Amino acid sequence: MKKLLLLAALGAVTLLGSCIRPEKLSFEGIESIQVKGATTSQVGIDLGIKATNASGSNLTLTDMQLTISKEGRRIVDIVLRDKARLPRKSSGVMTLPLAIRFDGPLGALGVYSAFSKGLQNTTLSGYVTARAGWGKKKIEIPEMPLDQMARQFGFDPAELLKNM
Repeated sequence: MKKLLLLAALGAVTLLGSCIRPEKLSFEGIESIQVKGATTSQVGIDLGIKATNASGSNLTLTDMQLTISKEGRRIVDIVLRDKARLPRKSSGVMTLPLAIRFDGPLGALGVYSAFSKGLQNTTLSGYVTARAGWGKKKIEIPEMPLDQMARQFGFDPAELLKNM
């Protein structure tokens, strides 16, 4: 699950290339995950991502909603609980305060069941709103296969599910 969160977050932040040059941003992986609360339908976490912003602009995520679907059925939503900021010309940990909302009464059990069968027919879609310098932009993330996105960012889809 940790690798799936990293993949979703990396995809969202990388698509902000129109606000800030992608070659000026780098993400090295997950530093920490802190659970901030859990119910049967939602988990609040603070996801710490090792990041570097070599550009001259601060990068601030102001809104984000990602939806993961399996075979056309929504199984989980990932939303930003509060703004996340990566200062200009900095290297360190960017904390993404996320809420993971499960669909259906069985919550996390349903997600585990869906992912235990692999990433085939699993898609990611949504949007990210970010601010870099004076500009603010909402970037729509078209529905894309999660396994294809994993490969694009250098993850083996089988490895993503290995520790679930």
